[in-house]
Amino acid sequence: MVRFLVVAAVIIGIAILLKVVTKSLKWVVRFVVNAVLGVGLLYLLNYLPFVHVTLNFWCVLLTGIFGLPAALVIFIVSFFI
Repeated sequence: MVRFLVVAAVIIGIAILLKVVTKSLKWVVRFVVNAVLGVGLLYLLNYLPFVHVTLNFWCVLLTGIFGLPAALVIFIVSFFI
């Protein structure tokens, strides 16, 4: 009976660990994709003659967390700085 409980606890522990790892991996992949798309958009917008957006850590962080809307906000705010 004790052996059954140990095996059940190990199986439940592995299931919980796999769920946490896949959720965190999904979040990391989504963050990286958002960051690449956002910084790519800001990089392309820098080719416009009247735009200069500095690409730094904070821009990458904001676009990674909030996606393309953050890139557009950074673009709009760059006119006022």
